[in-house]
Amino acid sequence: MNYYCSFDKSLKNYDGQPSSYNECKEM
Repeated sequence: MNYYCSFDKSLKNYDGQPSSYNECKEM
């Protein structure tokens, strides 16, 4: 299982929704 971790609010998660700070999503 891979995880996408965003440390920048300008990044978007794999669903294309704004990511919250330091949010990790399952891929």
